[in-house]
Amino acid sequence: MKAADVVIVGAGIAGMVTAVSSAQAGARTVLIEKRATFTAHGAYNGAVNSRLQKALGIEIDKEELVAQLIRWAGAKVDQRLVRLWADKSGEAMDWLLEMAEAGGQSDIKVDTDILSSKDEFYREYPTAHLFPGRQGGLMKMLQNNAKTCNVEMRYQTRAVRVIREANGRITGVVVEIGTEKFGLFQAKRGVVLCTGGYSHDPEMVKEYCPWALGIDNWYTPPVDTGDGHKMGVWVGAAIDAVPHGTMIHPGFNPAGFPLNVPVSLMAVPFLSVNVHGERYMNEDVPMPYLSNAQLVQPGSLYWQVWDAKWPEDASRMGRTLGRLREKPESAAQAIEKGVTLGAVITAPSIEQLAQKMEVPPAVFKATVKRYNQLAQIGKDLDFGKRPTRLSTLEKSPFYAVKRQPQLLTTVSGLKINTGLQVLDKDWKIIPGLYAAGNVSGGFFGDCYPFMAPGLSHGRALTFGRLAGLNAAASKERRTTM
Repeated sequence: MKAADVVIVGAGIAGMVTAVSSAQAGARTVLIEKRATFTAHGAYNGAVNSRLQKALGIEIDKEELVAQLIRWAGAKVDQRLVRLWADKSGEAMDWLLEMAEAGGQSDIKVDTDILSSKDEFYREYPTAHLFPGRQGGLMKMLQNNAKTCNVEMRYQTRAVRVIREANGRITGVVVEIGTEKFGLFQAKRGVVLCTGGYSHDPEMVKEYCPWALGIDNWYTPPVDTGDGHKMGVWVGAAIDAVPHGTMIHPGFNPAGFPLNVPVSLMAVPFLSVNVHGERYMNEDVPMPYLSNAQLVQPGSLYWQVWDAKWPEDASRMGRTLGRLREKPESAAQAIEKGVTLGAVITAPSIEQLAQKMEVPPAVFKATVKRYNQLAQIGKDLDFGKRPTRLSTLEKSPFYAVKRQPQLLTTVSGLKINTGLQVLDKDWKIIPGLYAAGNVSGGFFGDCYPFMAPGLSHGRALTFGRLAGLNAAASKERRTTM
């Protein structure tokens, strides 16, 4: 048996931040991870009004952003948690910035390539902070600080259960080391679950978000198997109501080519048609909503179509995640490589393109004719897309890419309070048990929003820091919320 004050399960962004903050608060801290190293995805970390944002003259209307997050979640969230992130994320980011700068990192940026104007249907806010080396670089910096703070890191150690005593308190974690050896880590002050989502556990997906069954899973490596969700439920924790939230993007195509069109064209609002060659939506929406619209189309597929003047068209449709961010010539090279690989279809005429797409040529030609007419008059009478986001298809060659939804992760989980303490089915605290990141719930609706880039990591690091501080201080709240 190994004794510690705080035991953290999971070495993603939430777990690593929790470990550092717990150790800095003076607690003997153990970090358990079933992989041989930490897990890092993506690049963005969302925060509101950090000192870096202020230094750059970026000021975010916190009240407006919180209202938008709650609105696009259909208010199916614990608004106190959303507010907690908005109130504390700047402070958490400043803490990270201090560590990064102390380690010699200075090239930290705030991403301002967003759709920020107030006339956007889905306005975005400049919340995303990018560290050198993207998320992997940030995690290495945190791991170095964890070592400096004497965090005991146990990789290739899988947590299988948390221990709940007769008095109701969580006192430790049972672990599996290798394939046969078991051990116990005693936690005198608290256990913090930071195990991420469960998109690679088909039974959990079927139980909590069955509509996501069969969606191609983008998450690598396949370690998000809901370990913390299960351990929490086994000791009486409550979990978010069904359906759970997911983070999905429109995939490149179902064939799994190694390279297709670049990510930066994924959400450019070019013409989209279903497998019958019919237009079915206003394409001027963020990537999650493109995927939602796909899911109710035949086969959950669609074709994104553009013509030879795409650089001109894409450049006036806004820069943001999934839209044109690099130089058009770089995107052009990627497209041509996609053509070579067979991932991007091209043809000299609309009819020939339809044949390659295997959609009804007559229907597709009629769709393109109608779309061109709407673009020429500058008014989308069918779906209301703004004139600046309309573009004709008339200049050869023509291009098309087949897209399908791809699942990144799940974003719902165990019910928590604003102290990051896990709650039972009667909304009472389970003493000594905390959760942060995608194992925790109450924060997202059934679809990940895009108005605050980096929000998933931002929630994880902000709540991880608070969970570490609270667990280290054995902060026990006697009320339910």
